[in-house]
Amino acid sequence: MKSLVLFEFKKIWKKKITKILAFGILILCIFSNFMLVNNESYEDASGATTEGITAARNEMEAAKQLEGPLTDERISQLLSEFKQKYKKGGDAFYNYYFSQSSFWTFMMRAYAPINSYGSEVELFKLSADQQNHFYDYRRKKINKILDVGGYSKEEKAYWKDKNAKVEAPFYYRHLGGAKAFTDWDCPFLVIAILVICICILPSFSEEYQTGADSILLTSKYGKNKLMTAKVIAAYLFGTVLYGATVLVNLLFCVGVYGTSGGDAPIQFRYSEIPYAFTAREVMWLWILMGMVVLFGMIAVNLFLSAHFKNTIPILIIDLIIVFLPLPASLSVSKWIAATINIFPVHIMNSDDILRGFFSFQFGGTVIDVIEMVFLIYLVAMVIFIPFARRGFRNHQVQ
Repeated sequence: MKSLVLFEFKKIWKKKITKILAFGILILCIFSNFMLVNNESYEDASGATTEGITAARNEMEAAKQLEGPLTDERISQLLSEFKQKYKKGGDAFYNYYFSQSSFWTFMMRAYAPINSYGSEVELFKLSADQQNHFYDYRRKKINKILDVGGYSKEEKAYWKDKNAKVEAPFYYRHLGGAKAFTDWDCPFLVIAILVICICILPSFSEEYQTGADSILLTSKYGKNKLMTAKVIAAYLFGTVLYGATVLVNLLFCVGVYGTSGGDAPIQFRYSEIPYAFTAREVMWLWILMGMVVLFGMIAVNLFLSAHFKNTIPILIIDLIIVFLPLPASLSVSKWIAATINIFPVHIMNSDDILRGFFSFQFGGTVIDVIEMVFLIYLVAMVIFIPFARRGFRNHQVQ
């Protein structure tokens, strides 16, 4: 069996298109990460500007000035300081603002109305009650999201229970490499999934194209071990290339931003996020979720490859599954919006998934979109692999 698996793995790898796509995605990751870091810019409290890796590290160092628990009292104090400087205006305010832009971006988003990103003006206009009761404001904002979002009583209870597990006060610190990975590199995981699917497209169909099926399906192992070897080889190739993509991006993010801040709550991206995750947990969750999506997509591709002689229809189906449901921002029903976010291109947008309150209700049972993604793609793997094997086994040799 090992020799058969190795043989099938080599068949995938030896194709020129496979090597071009595999090295292409890795080079794209390296180049894009380099460009993203190179475009980093940071302005300190004195107005001095740095760029590139130096800017990224200066920003993290400056964030340490605010590091610590964000109690209501401390937030109120910081907002009072912000208002005083805003009122005076001028370069002094903007130097103050930009030197801690990550923190103030978080605050603007936290106090912003639903579906808005907030502004400096809105922070300046906060009432004393809002300024002094940050966590109460957050609770009311979440309740309002649930009230206006068309959620059932069971869904509201589900999200409130999940949010109750989020600890307060938040401990502020720069989210570091974990945030950089989920912000920058999750989209590359979608591209890696598509590349892997393209590379394994011919797993069964190429045997039909070359006429080798007439020999293989009448051989001793053609209808059992060979099929198993093809499946294992496809998953092995997918795991290796996906793992390499993750590793390249992870090393780059950790190398530039380090690992500190990974234990900070994910609410520093958007305060209304109801999940009790740290930045590091989100990063590993999305890597794992991408792997599960990949495994489901491999199963679907093997199934299609066993039933189509031509790989073009399979490629079209892949593109539809991965990229077609792009307009998730359109005004659609809650159920449709949640369903759209099951597709790979939306799954890897972690911000939208984490703060979207996407859920599905079946009777009295409620599950969120993250759980649904794991469920659907694991079920796809369990269902489509046996049917792929059956499709090749029952193929009528011509």
